[in-house]
Amino acid sequence: MRGIRSAILLMGVVLGTTVFAQALRFDAYREPQPPEGANLRLGPFYSDLVFEQSVGYRYTRSSGQGSEYLFSEKLGRLRKDGSDFPTVSRLGFRNYLIIGKYMDLDFSFDLRYSYFPMGTEDDEFAVELAGPGPSLRMGAFTFGMTKDSWQGSYNGRQSSVYTGSEGYGFLANLSSDFQLTPFVRGRVYDNPSYRVDYVDDRGYTDSLSGRKYPVFQNVVGLDLDWLMAKDKNMAYAVSRTDSIPQDDFFDSQRSVIYRQSLAYQQQLNPVAAGGGRADYTWRDYTEGRGFQRQQDYLGFLSLDLTENTLIKTSMGYSMAELSDAGTNETNGASDSVIGSFDVVSKLTDRAEHSIGYSRRQRAGFTAGLEIVDSLNYGLRWANDLWSVGFLSACQIVETRLSLASNYRDWVNQVTATRALSPNLTLTLATAYTLRYSDTPPAGNLEEDVVMLSSDYDTWASNAGLTYQLTEHLVAYTYVDHTARISDTPELAFTRDTVGTTLVYRYDF
Repeated sequence: MRGIRSAILLMGVVLGTTVFAQALRFDAYREPQPPEGANLRLGPFYSDLVFEQSVGYRYTRSSGQGSEYLFSEKLGRLRKDGSDFPTVSRLGFRNYLIIGKYMDLDFSFDLRYSYFPMGTEDDEFAVELAGPGPSLRMGAFTFGMTKDSWQGSYNGRQSSVYTGSEGYGFLANLSSDFQLTPFVRGRVYDNPSYRVDYVDDRGYTDSLSGRKYPVFQNVVGLDLDWLMAKDKNMAYAVSRTDSIPQDDFFDSQRSVIYRQSLAYQQQLNPVAAGGGRADYTWRDYTEGRGFQRQQDYLGFLSLDLTENTLIKTSMGYSMAELSDAGTNETNGASDSVIGSFDVVSKLTDRAEHSIGYSRRQRAGFTAGLEIVDSLNYGLRWANDLWSVGFLSACQIVETRLSLASNYRDWVNQVTATRALSPNLTLTLATAYTLRYSDTPPAGNLEEDVVMLSSDYDTWASNAGLTYQLTEHLVAYTYVDHTARISDTPELAFTRDTVGTTLVYRYDF
């Protein structure tokens, strides 16, 4: 599934590099030490507990044939229009156990329960990993607190990775860093999760019109790094990912995936680092879908072009083979040149931007393989009052060995926040997304699936106010308007939402 992490995370990838310095992966391991902010200690055990409770009111009204289709087909997070009083409780646990001089254990997770007394959404219990700071969901958008500012993301088109990707499912974290010698460091980890998402027929997270997708996933793995010399590092990683959907509709996602990677990294000089990497992936889909073997070979280079400009580039080749093909795919081989190019520039002390391109090969969501070309541009600017972000991302997908057609996605998003007073913040956001699907040949997967055979655009806009009442109490209110536009009547709808929420957060 492509829960790709939200657009907040994509913005973080696009704009998150604000300190330009080359470093070997060997330096990324944690040194065992008492964590900051821990409020409970029992010998070598440290714990930090956070409690959060929110209550609110929300009214939603939908119109258009598309809304009737959504409600009748039970698609989308919203189950019906009208009033509701969302109540969400969350407990966050950050636990650490210092085992020895070079080893510690991190066991951290969140428990969240969402209750909707009027039934406009399903009640939900989840174990999840919290973001870097408080986040507020306002209609079609989520606003998250970062170190420097609020950043907004559009919920209806998140960035994409399939189920089984190590980018998804790290919702509870059981890991231990260790140091075998002064020059050999490692990490073992187990990341179990149970999560409910809403995904469209191509596997993208879509809370507006996706199908409810509950899945249990577990990722267990090992990372090892050998510092061969002061400026040379050899890195090895191996992992196993088990994905177990809890709905028969998603049986094609039931899988066991093994990954293995070997990389050599060298510090060429104080401003440049490069190397090579070999990645091997085995995907075994256990419910009548094919077995895939994939090999990726890449050379990579990162360079501090100036004090404020970082360039990262890679080039390589990907080869994949599919056997024991299922109903919607064919046996065969697929290969492609792959690579990426990213430039991140700090324009001023208050502004930075980034542009990036990548080409990669991945497993298809329901069948076969896909070659994905991605191009994105991001810009972020802030002063003492305003924080403004812009993101434009385009993705072109070519399907291979699959009875699925090619498609393209393009999302453009602008978010802004303004401090009206020390305790009052105005949030503004608008996003426009476009989905283009090639006309499916007879017999293809999309032939009778309206979401796969049709083009549609979605425009969502939001305005909200956040008020810090006390150190622990925050109130926010918002209005939200979303319109989906399509020549296919079943997809066209509009939705208007108003809401207000009171959130109590206490860090013990």
